[in-house]
Amino acid sequence: MLARLRLLLLTFWLGCLAAPTVQAVTVVIVSSERSPAYAQAAETLVRELERTGWSRHDMLQLTAAELAGAGVLTPKLFVALGVQAANALALAPLNTPVLCALLPRNSFERVLRSSGRRASSQFSALYL
Repeated sequence: MLARLRLLLLTFWLGCLAAPTVQAVTVVIVSSERSPAYAQAAETLVRELERTGWSRHDMLQLTAAELAGAGVLTPKLFVALGVQAANALALAPLNTPVLCALLPRNSFERVLRSSGRRASSQFSALYL
């Protein structure tokens, strides 16, 4: 039940972004690892975005390890699933909003301290 509520809040937050238009809209989902839990969370997020009108082709799923080799990415939103993914995105030079999920509050605060970032509309989290 709590997981469903978090997913609905995430969907609402994503809905606040501009709706998909004719031009490509990209959401990059970065998972800390390829475990079943992260895969399930990423797939649930993709399905929810599809349900609200986004195309699966406009979404890219990577692990934190794959992010460095992905080249230049310019999506509308990054979603970090887990602490490693949040760290990787916090340390990357991004101008794109990042939404962190699947991490406790103290871990998110640690990511902020270690990266020198501040919680804002550009770098935020939904806590466990």
